[in-house]
Amino acid sequence: VPNFLSHNNINIYAIIPINNSVQMNQNKLKSLNNLIKETKKSKYIKDTFVLSDKNLKLNNINYILRKKTLNSKISLRNLMKLSLNEIEDKGYNPYALIYLNLDYINRPSKIINKVINEFLINGLDTAFPGLEEYGDIWYLNKKNEYTNTTSKMLPRELEYPKFKALYG
Repeated sequence: VPNFLSHNNINIYAIIPINNSVQMNQNKLKSLNNLIKETKKSKYIKDTFVLSDKNLKLNNINYILRKKTLNSKISLRNLMKLSLNEIEDKGYNPYALIYLNLDYINRPSKIINKVINEFLINGLDTAFPGLEEYGDIWYLNKKNEYTNTTSKMLPRELEYPKFKALYG
């Protein structure tokens, strides 16, 4: 990473949204604490913000009050846009935000730093890990029928991989 993009010179903030409908039981709180610990280990993340409808009384964590209108149907893009506005209103000046999904409990080791590193080195505006898939993928089309992404059914070595985005 060029010096001007080193972890000492950029402000990357983590956003961990918690849906209003999620009950914060002991398992969820443990997952949240583990995810926060992971962000604190990152050499790139300056600070972490939890987007929640209530203060969960965690130490050294910034909160963004999740308004009741921000329900589970809001797009990730709009959620990040609203979070950015709130962070800037609090006086922070982010270079980038990283979205972390509380429900991903088995992240590969150091994946957060790897994604941020790719983002910085390649001058990207968006980066996320993906799962390479060679198998058939079926989806529900506009006619309410399941359709295969390919009808060729070729051997793996002749197929092009498909990628499933793993946001957060």
